Amino acid sequence: MHHSIGTCGGKALLRGEVPPVFRLKKRKVDDITEEEEQQAEVSVRPDNVAYDCPVSQLGLDSVEDRILRDCRHAAEWVEANQQLFAAKVDLPDVLSIGEENQAEAALQYGRLWKEKVKDDEKESIVKPFMFTFYSTNDMWKLCEEIMDKRQNLAYCECHTDD
Repeated sequence: MHHSIGTCGGKALLRGEVPPVFRLKKRKVDDITEEEEQQAEVSVRPDNVAYDCPVSQLGLDSVEDRILRDCRHAAEWVEANQQLFAAKVDLPDVLSIGEENQAEAALQYGRLWKEKVKDDEKESIVKPFMFTFYSTNDMWKLCEEIMDKRQNLAYCECHTDD
């Protein structure tokens, strides 16, 4: 059994062995309007996004809010598009653990962005947010839609019989 993991990228990233990879669309400087530039400077948390996560009521910053919101949106997309996948997709555990436990998982996740966390602890913090795939192509479909097109956070692992 072959086992790979990722933010569609890897355990190596979690261990700090490789720098994170960001896929950005190339844009010419001339293509960026002054209005877009001002929006980018002003709006870290746009008003038009629904922050329906229970942790948002706790006054947590956007990293904690975002991981739960993005996880929910990605799961909704997976459920609505099951016909696109060749194999089953296991949704993240965080979606079925209740609001209080979700808030705690989000708080722990926020630590990854705010403090130095031991390598073995990083993996356990991210685990509840993992989508599990059994087809590499299926995993890439989620990465393309959720990460590339929608710019949402998503953590994935893939178990294949190679």
